[in-house]
Amino acid sequence: MMPSTRPSPADTRVIRVLQSVAQRVTEEAESQFVSASPPKPSDLQDLVKQKHVLDQTVDAFDKAISGENPVESRRLAVAAQNVVIQAAHTVIADRVVAGGGTPMQQSETAAIKSVTVSELSDATQDAIAQAVKMEGTTSTEVDIMVAATSILKLRTVGSPADPMQITIQQPRSLSTGAVPRLMTKNSLYSLSPVSEYV
Repeated sequence: MMPSTRPSPADTRVIRVLQSVAQRVTEEAESQFVSASPPKPSDLQDLVKQKHVLDQTVDAFDKAISGENPVESRRLAVAAQNVVIQAAHTVIADRVVAGGGTPMQQSETAAIKSVTVSELSDATQDAIAQAVKMEGTTSTEVDIMVAATSILKLRTVGSPADPMQITIQQPRSLSTGAVPRLMTKNSLYSLSPVSEYV
């Protein structure tokens, strides 16, 4: 039996956000099935895809922080980590702008600790839902997470562009081992098991 590594507070917050969003999407999908007015097939497919992506992501992140090292799981864990980090930056920037200030870049650890799990979950869920609509239901989990991070980045810099009109220009060669541009060591806080991947 492998010794269990103790997750950092930042790791714990990321997994809590992912679990919260997964639970919300599950409840939303279940409510659609019992709704008096049936949803459009495309909306239901999007929800099913979101649920699948989140279930896979929670599992991958859990494996990464417990020290398991499957490459695909680690790749997805890093991508999910980036989404939650960017969600924190987006929420903080929105707060500052609403107060009439100018957003200042914070460290990833400070940002993620200064935003509630509920706020992080709201921003993360919204970005993943948009990413599924943009990328389509046949996209990989990593593609969805990379797209969600890009959507949040655009929102954070105050871009007036409609995220649905944006083409995400990220490498598609994940199966060959290439790592998306967003997954750099500098973009991650020190989550020890996950950051070893990059």
